[in-house]
This record gives sequence, structure tokens and C-alpha cells, in this order.
Amino acid sequence: MDAPPESPFGVAGAAGRPGMRRIVVTTVVAVACLVLAFRGVDGERMLGLLGRASPAWIAASLALAVVSMAVRCVKLGLLLRPVERIPYRVLLGAELISVLVDTLIPVRANYLVRAWVIGRRSGVRPAFVLGAEVVEKVVEILLLAAGMVALASLVRLPDWAGPPIRLLAVAACGGIVALALLVRWPGLGRAPAAFLARRGPALLRRVGDLLGRTVDGVSQTAARPGALVALLAITAVEWALLASAFAAASRAVGVAIGPLSSAGFLAANHLAFAIPASTSGAIGVYEVTVSTALTLLFGLPKEEALSAVLVAHTVLIAAALLGGAAGFRLAGPARTTAAATAAASPTPPA
Repeated sequence: MDAPPESPFGVAGAAGRPGMRRIVVTTVVAVACLVLAFRGVDGERMLGLLGRASPAWIAASLALAVVSMAVRCVKLGLLLRPVERIPYRVLLGAELISVLVDTLIPVRANYLVRAWVIGRRSGVRPAFVLGAEVVEKVVEILLLAAGMVALASLVRLPDWAGPPIRLLAVAACGGIVALALLVRWPGLGRAPAAFLARRGPALLRRVGDLLGRTVDGVSQTAARPGALVALLAITAVEWALLASAFAAASRAVGVAIGPLSSAGFLAANHLAFAIPASTSGAIGVYEVTVSTALTLLFGLPKEEALSAVLVAHTVLIAAALLGGAAGFRLAGPARTTAAATAAASPTPPA
């Protein structure tokens, strides 16, 4: 009998379990980043801004952040629809659990967690779900690159911002080309995966099997242009909600930022969470990255920028903690081994 859906962490091994050395390193990184973020800040003025924070605006920011997560999970269901219609509660539960894990553990493993939860509660292999997540991420990078290019045309950015934006645009174009090649010739990815699956030690065979299923997920879920267009639209709505949450967090401390500053806040937010050496919940890394962006790009005083960032980051962590507690209930119990085995191999869309 085949095994039930495999855990992506089986290949990640110890990398998915942060040890004492990683905890020490991430703690040092967090402290160093917080020192950088608070350097040169008028503490009394910033405490005054935080002390007058509006509970109503904080509640609005929290609500918008939660709604953005509720919209985000729709994208994966759309990509997987030709294979299996995943119940919305399972998608939302998986999203909330993955955000909770990403907040608590200093390892950027939210995509692995989400794929694993959906795989355990559906008939789709986690590695196949991971392939759909690759498609989702490529579309997000494309939209982020387009947004950064548009922002550069509206706001005078520092010279150092040019190379990262060009690199992001190149990555987006490369991702789209890779998706097109895998849709047209899926054997380009399956051949090396099959080679690994047939040869070498058990770990390499395991990696090859997972890679093959991930390639299948990429090639099948990216084969529907209509779904990719819908994915762009849903991502735009999700990001508009999140940018509005950041604007509300800023208003909470009396800092009124416009649409362009909100877009910059959003871009810096994504950058902070994408940094590989990030800490649990990106604490420290988030504060120095986003506050620096708001100060350098939009001229906000350090105290106003850091106050807004502290409120926004607190809102994101609160949303993750509150949502994670509900995520396990929403996702429901895992399928039995027999049911998972019977539906383990997704059929290609017609």
C-alpha cells in the first residue's frame, strides 16, 4: 500500500527545526536590528505618539489584516480547482496555521506548512500543492515588480533602489518564462526529478519524488491563463486590503500617509518577511526595514515612521496569533490513511 501524503519536512529534516545555535543567532540579529531601528529616535516623542494611539484605528487595521488573509487563501483554491475543490474552511485554516508558524518559528516555512496542512486534509499531495504555491509566488513577484516600477515613476527613489528593482523585474520575467516552459514541456522538470528518484541514496530518491510532484503541480496549475489573470486580480485586492491596514495603523498614531506611502509600506513589509536571516515574526528586521523605507523614500520623521511600524507589526502578530488559534479548528481533522491513499495522486486537468 502507498504511503499517505508525505510531509515536506521529511526532506527539510533538521533545517525545519531551529536548534539552540539558530535561536542565539536570530536573537542577536533581532537585538541588533532593534538597536539600528531606534538609533537617533527621540524616545519621549515616540512614546507620546504611541500613548495617544487610537484603539478604533488599531481595531480597523486588525480587521483589514485578517480580511486580507481571508482573501489570500482563495488563490490557492483557484489554482487547485481542476484537481480537487478544496473547501474554503480548509484553505483558510491552512493559511492561518502557516502564518502562525511563520510568526513563532524563525524559519520561513509557511509555504511548506500550508502545503502540508492542505495535503493532509485533501486528496492532493503536499508536494503538488507546493507546485501551485510556486505559481502563486511567481505571480506575486510579477505584480510586485510592476508595482515597484510604477512607484519609481511616481516617486523619486534613491539611486541604490534602482538595482534591486531591476533584479526584481528580471526575476519576475524569468519566473514567467520558466512557467511557460514547464507548461509547454513539463518533461524539462520531470526528467531530472525522475533521475534523482531512481538513483542514489534514499534521501536523494525522496527529493526526486517530491521534486517530480512539485513540477507536476507547477505545470498543471499554470496551464490555465484565465486562472493566472484571476490570480493577479485577487492578489491586487489582497494587497490593497493590507496596504489599507498599514494606513490605518499609521492613522492610529496620528500619521496620515497617502496611497503612495501605503504602497511603499506594503513593499517594505514584503521585503522584511522575505529576508532569509529573519527572526521569529521578523522582530527587529521588520522595524528597521520598514521604518527606514518610510523615512528615506517618503520623508517621514523617524519617530512617526517607527511608531506606525510598531503598531502595524503588533497588528500583524496579533492577527497571526488570533487566526492561528482558529486555524486548527477551521482546517478540521486530517483524512484517514485509507482516504488519503485513495485520493493521493491528482489527475491532470482535462
